[in-house]
Amino acid sequence: FFEKSADEQRPNSLWICCSDSRVSPELITHSDGEIFVLRNVANQFKLKDLGSLSALEYAVNKLNVRHIFVCGHYGCGGVNHIIDSVCKYLKYIIVV
Repeated sequence: FFEKSADEQRPNSLWICCSDSRVSPELITHSDGEIFVLRNVANQFKLKDLGSLSALEYAVNKLNVRHIFVCGHYGCGGVNHIIDSVCKYLKYIIVV
């Protein structure tokens, strides 16, 4: 592990995924050290999020990744929380 991590990274993909501890991109893809990973709650990507933008720019312009994946998963607590929060307000919307 330490010898491999001492070399310059050369990932071929950017993987945007949930920060859920049960989701491991390296285990899913069997590609230890071959993907550049951006993790956050509910695998979000917002244009106003400088952290996400800097990761995307670095992956594309510096690391020259060829593929970008956005990976969600079933039972995501972050997505469920967002849906529950929005549903509280939807009952006040009147369809015309």
